[in-house]
Amino acid sequence: MTKRIKRREFLQTAGAAGLGMALGSFPWKAFGAPNKGVVHFGGSLALTGTYAKVAKMYKDAYDFYMETIKYKMVVGGKTYDVKFTLYDDENDPTKTAQLTEKLINVDKVDLIVGAYGTDPVLAQSAICKKYNKILIQGGAATRRVDEEYGAKNTFTLVSTGDYYHAPLIELVAKVNPPVKTVAIIKMDDPIYHEIGNAAKERCEKAGMKVVFEDVLPMNTTDLSSTVLKMKGMQIDMVINTGWDKILASFVNEAVKYKLKIKVLDGGHATISPFLKESLGKRMKNILGVTFWLPEAKTKPLHFKDSIEYGAKFQKRFGYEPDYHVALGAQLLELYETVLKGANPKDPFNTDAMRQALLKTDKDMIYGRVRFNPKGRLSTDMLVIQWQGDPPRPVILAPAKNAAGKLIYPSDPLAG
Repeated sequence: MTKRIKRREFLQTAGAAGLGMALGSFPWKAFGAPNKGVVHFGGSLALTGTYAKVAKMYKDAYDFYMETIKYKMVVGGKTYDVKFTLYDDENDPTKTAQLTEKLINVDKVDLIVGAYGTDPVLAQSAICKKYNKILIQGGAATRRVDEEYGAKNTFTLVSTGDYYHAPLIELVAKVNPPVKTVAIIKMDDPIYHEIGNAAKERCEKAGMKVVFEDVLPMNTTDLSSTVLKMKGMQIDMVINTGWDKILASFVNEAVKYKLKIKVLDGGHATISPFLKESLGKRMKNILGVTFWLPEAKTKPLHFKDSIEYGAKFQKRFGYEPDYHVALGAQLLELYETVLKGANPKDPFNTDAMRQALLKTDKDMIYGRVRFNPKGRLSTDMLVIQWQGDPPRPVILAPAKNAAGKLIYPSDPLAG
């Protein structure tokens, strides 16, 4: 491990170094040909704190990608070494902005990879706009990215939050006996409000009445109060728009208090390794949505398919990759694809990279990569249900990826 980190010069700090400096005083160097035969990537993630587990998945994806390409990349027809500098921004947008300035002005990175979380990504986008740098990110779904930075400097790999639950709600709206009543759990954060409000609107348009909503602080980990408030109500479906720890707590408390429902939509949290580890057999019959699974048989650049990618990633890191891992890999696949045919005299030219990204139409690890005019990737969400013993995620929709059928009615909180 020590040898590998030294080889790729992968830096991790708590963000202390350089944060007290007047970062704006450093001269900005124009980005041109790789410096001394090295392509330098840079970024920041919340490597400590609430989102550390998610950040680790992105970091593992970066590690795995660099190991796969042997720390070499073709730029404008010539092979260069690759260097990667990654800082800990602690999910603090102020630190994200400061560290992004440091990456550009001090570390002299050539390429920026996205942070995680709405505010850090917006902060990072603002700095990239200031220095006219391209940013490819998969950590913020909010439409604010499109409105303020889309395709100018920032390209986004995840769908907007209002689409997250759409295909699952569409599927559930067709079941018999019908789902009539819905409860929605969401976190008190702009993106989760965006996701939850859209889910409510879609449910009611489909004839399902939202009879209960609970908005929880971001640091909540105990959902006993939420479950007890639901206990005396007639609720057919519960929608979780929050993160994995929220869903785990809800399931455990709901089993404890014998809450009865017909459908549990765990949202994008259901493929989290933490959730599987926490719930085990209690995952059975839970529905969810995700952007990617190895079983979707997508086409990574350096592997036969995503099945092979997933197997080799799991062997290397000890857990099954989820869509966060695929997003991390997709960021680097896009940069590699764009740079391969770049002008060797000015490969990091922002206008040229922007146009190349907007023209991209290619099957890659994340699926078919095509950006809309706002620089957002339009891709299908996979609807999954955890089935079998032990439970495994089975793709139900879209039809082209389906590997099974919805089990309904079922008791997702049987324990």
